[in-house]
Amino acid sequence: MKCTTKKEVITETQYIDAAITLDKLRESTVRTEQSFLRNELFQSNPHGTCCICNNIMPTDFLVAHIKKRSKCDEKEKRDYKNIVSPMCKFGCDELYEKGLIAVHKGSVINLNNEPLYGKVDDYLNKLTGQNCKTYNSHSNKYFEWHYLKHKK
Repeated sequence: MKCTTKKEVITETQYIDAAITLDKLRESTVRTEQSFLRNELFQSNPHGTCCICNNIMPTDFLVAHIKKRSKCDEKEKRDYKNIVSPMCKFGCDELYEKGLIAVHKGSVINLNNEPLYGKVDDYLNKLTGQNCKTYNSHSNKYFEWHYLKHKK
């Protein structure tokens, strides 16, 4: 499994040198639909259910997506009733993002082919076979995109 991200590297000399700035200004695009999607998903309810582990928790600990937004066309981005599903920040979202799990035919499946470390393997085993309550005939195509992208 590859868990690396592209990072800028500086040397120890550059790090110590007070003349070198350690911060960089970046310009980014803002997703204007985020608050709308969260409102649609959770209404005014302070709690929600992770679609992967099925645990109920405060909505602050849930993120919403199925198919990577950068891979969605305009029509898919506007399919707000089906393109998002709540996943918890306690591991489910990260495992989904890294392609270690997917939802296939309504169930969580383990896509990892190599052993990781105790707690991670235990958690993957716990999730495998869970029923995804937000899976339906309309959200299926987004879950299937993720599954096909990450299956080995």
